[in-house]
Amino acid sequence: MLNDYIATQSNHLCDVISSASMTNMMVESNFVPKYLIITLFAILFGAFWAVLNLYNYYPVLKMWIDRLLSQKFHRATLSLDEDMNHLPELDVYIPAYKEGEVIDQSIESVNNTNYPNVSLYILVEPDDDDTRGRLTELKSQFDFTEIVVPLDYPGDSNKPRALNYAFEQTTGEICGVLDAENIVEPDFFTKIASALTTGEKDYAQGMVDMINEDDGWLNTLFRAEYGYWYQIIFPSFVWTRFPLPLSGTSCFFWRSVLEDVSSYRYQENRTPWGQEAKEWFSTHDLTGHCPWDQRNVTEDFELGLHLWIQDYKFALVDSVITEESPLEVDNWIRQRTRWQKGKIYTFSQYVRNPPSNPKQALHVIWQSFLPHLGPVNIAGIVILLIFSYAVGYTLTPIVDSVLTASFAFFLIGLLSHAYGYWKVSDHPPHIKLGRAVMILFTLPLYWLLHWGADLRALKQTYLGQFHWEKTTHTGRNSTLTSGGTINDIDYSARVKQYASEIKLVGVVATVGTVLYSHSVLEMSLWIDEAYTLSVRGSMPISSLINVQSDPHPPVYYILTHIWMNIFGEPLISARIISVIASVLSIFAMYQLGRALYNHRTGIFASALLTFSTFQVHYAQVARMYALFSLFTILSTYCFVRMLQTKTTRSVTLYIIVTLVMIYTHLFAGFVVVAQSLFIHYSYFIPGKNADLSIPSLSQWWGVKIIIFAASLPWLVLKLPAYLPWLGTGSQAQRINWITEPDISVFFDTVLFYMGYPDIYPVLAGNPITRRLSIAISTIVGIVIGIMILKRIRIRMRHGQSELVERKTHFAVFIVLSMTVLPYLVSHIVTPLYVIRYTIPGGILFYVVVSHGIEEIDTTVIQYLVIGVLLLGMMGNLAVYSQGESIEQWEEASAWVEENGDSDDLVLMNPYWIDNAFLYYYDNPSAAIAQYPGSDSTPSEGDPDRLRALVTNNETVMIVSWGYGSKESIRSVLRETHSLENRKRFGVIEVYKYEQREDSQKK
Repeated sequence: MLNDYIATQSNHLCDVISSASMTNMMVESNFVPKYLIITLFAILFGAFWAVLNLYNYYPVLKMWIDRLLSQKFHRATLSLDEDMNHLPELDVYIPAYKEGEVIDQSIESVNNTNYPNVSLYILVEPDDDDTRGRLTELKSQFDFTEIVVPLDYPGDSNKPRALNYAFEQTTGEICGVLDAENIVEPDFFTKIASALTTGEKDYAQGMVDMINEDDGWLNTLFRAEYGYWYQIIFPSFVWTRFPLPLSGTSCFFWRSVLEDVSSYRYQENRTPWGQEAKEWFSTHDLTGHCPWDQRNVTEDFELGLHLWIQDYKFALVDSVITEESPLEVDNWIRQRTRWQKGKIYTFSQYVRNPPSNPKQALHVIWQSFLPHLGPVNIAGIVILLIFSYAVGYTLTPIVDSVLTASFAFFLIGLLSHAYGYWKVSDHPPHIKLGRAVMILFTLPLYWLLHWGADLRALKQTYLGQFHWEKTTHTGRNSTLTSGGTINDIDYSARVKQYASEIKLVGVVATVGTVLYSHSVLEMSLWIDEAYTLSVRGSMPISSLINVQSDPHPPVYYILTHIWMNIFGEPLISARIISVIASVLSIFAMYQLGRALYNHRTGIFASALLTFSTFQVHYAQVARMYALFSLFTILSTYCFVRMLQTKTTRSVTLYIIVTLVMIYTHLFAGFVVVAQSLFIHYSYFIPGKNADLSIPSLSQWWGVKIIIFAASLPWLVLKLPAYLPWLGTGSQAQRINWITEPDISVFFDTVLFYMGYPDIYPVLAGNPITRRLSIAISTIVGIVIGIMILKRIRIRMRHGQSELVERKTHFAVFIVLSMTVLPYLVSHIVTPLYVIRYTIPGGILFYVVVSHGIEEIDTTVIQYLVIGVLLLGMMGNLAVYSQGESIEQWEEASAWVEENGDSDDLVLMNPYWIDNAFLYYYDNPSAAIAQYPGSDSTPSEGDPDRLRALVTNNETVMIVSWGYGSKESIRSVLRETHSLENRKRFGVIEVYKYEQREDSQKK
């Protein structure tokens, strides 16, 4: 085994170094056209990003400068006439469709205001039994009027249609809109009336705030976003007379203004009414007023732009209206899709019919397009940087300046949102500070969700789907305002229950932390780690992406590169990444077992993972296997949650985590294949269950297409290295250091899963530990056999698969896909099977075993079996912990320093071991040479080159790894030198040669 490893590793590192040099040549040959493309690309996107931000922040800067010069830092306070009985009548419209759960809070809020002359109208659809039934219950408690929009009233059922109908049913001098879940301050209508009368404005709007930030990350970011707009951007837009995108709530107008808008639509032939609609209006004694464009699903946005074009005067009222933000990502996406779709529609309308004034045309078109530019330009800049790194492009001053300015605006955006959140949140300062920091770091993810809603809105617009997607409300506004708990559910009890469950996992994780970290400083690095730190860790990111012959994707190497730039290059700083990933894997494993089965299965699985020698070993080496394990568990967990919930959030998380897994290790592809096989198996095999509900194949393939498209850059770069007929030139180098496996590899794989401590470079296995591992595997086999028999008995009794059986099938699919499929590919296509690559198979293997134990009827026997397994694994782990690495580079370099001088010649054999040796060797004046120079086997001219090297050196040290070509070196040295000393450090041999006197005379 050791000899095979040494031989294959030699070929592996030779391929890596030669591929890296070819990459640089390819980059240089295409520099000029790529230079021009990247420069133009950077200037284009940088300019858009700069203009976007200047448009937003110029009004802010101007407002503060003007206020600073005038010493006016607060809005003027307006007051009404003292005779409150002669105030204008104010009509409040609340469109409510399926809002029976929340409508009472807005009705009560309006009834509790101090404005004496207000009329409240609830607009409902005739088929909305839920809301209408609730209104019937509330009529005896509150003062309001129910307006039922006729079923045959022209147009599709939506909010602006209901508002147009209600406008003709009422007579108030001031008309305005609230949402069904809104709560207004007692003086809100007084402030609105004062702005429109004393302030002589034509229309006004309040300050909207999303109150339920405690409901989760999405809700906190939503509140920060509204704080940004209402506390920073909107006041400055009003100050500089920029067009203001009105909110869909808290907007109030003089009736005459809305009548003018309706008249304008008739004059310009921009009404939604056809001849049939006009006849209906005539029949029902209506005029067909349409101040709100009911073809536009963001009628408020369009109305605000129209009023600005017509030069009506606007007031932003300093009174807060609280709303609730969506609790689920799906609901949020539907809401944002509607908002963005309406803005796209508005944009298209103004492109077709722009205002005659060029300045107004530029403003309204830019405002319509504004919400879509931010994510697009951020994506452009990120793509630019990645592409630049990938081709080894050095930024020119122009490109660097554009990107620097764009990045500065990016930081301003982050800080502005954090400041907006700070302004509106009513939490204690320490909580606000923590969440403000979270906003700074996670806002780009929130913007990505915006982009997803943009794409969905573009798709619906292209397909002509202009229907109204309703936002579901749950009453969070009222609950929080009255000091209640989330949805009146006692979450504290659930938190306490989960905390009690997680305590035991915390104990297991603590033990794991000790096991994973105890040898981080003790064990010398080995050749793969030296490659990670000295070769890949020191490469620029472009080279990390482009190395053809390394089978591993770049995520771990990029993370290591960044980590080492921050924390330096000590071995512990690189290995700590694996320690952290492994500890997190314990918690993730518990969650996976709990999601698939129950709490006890999660505990058993996390314990088996913790005490597995296989996992412990790779938890303390600077390689990607611990990170791969973590993301495999997370991808599998997200897959299960996606099937259980089918929400947009679960699908999005699954896609993101799976992509990170794919970009961490080659074998991630087999995990995805296993998930796909399970979907198709469950779809075609009868006996489906509710807990793991299977999506339609079209939905699943939609998810897979997204993952495949995002994985395509890696596939293009890496597949030619495995399939030489796909590439040419340097790309046709086949990964030839992996050999074809035989059938015994499956047995060896199970032994390693069960803790057999013979893992290179700590080859601590012996006959006793092998027999112990076989015994553990036998117990596991018995447990799985009992579980299978129990499943067969249940199937015979009930005639179909149970829920737990289907979940077990899923886990088995992954175990088999991580072992059997690589074996088949290794024989049919190209060798791929390396036992350590199958480490995710062990993870699901532990889950299956844990569930089999949990299926045992007697609890005492359950704990007895898991105890025996853990004791056996601990025995293997104890033997492993006493073993030593056979690659003792630290000791070898110390011996060379102690037995040599500063002017000695040190020969590295083979040539690529110099990274491991020089990591520890502290003699900068020594002459270091490699032999052979460019291959593991000496070529015809290498002996002559070696003679020329050693002729003028009295002392020559040979550092040899494995059993390569050291005899070729020694045969040449024996001509002029004599062996003085030698020392073995595991697989490393060090020789000291001194020049003979007779050869010196020659």
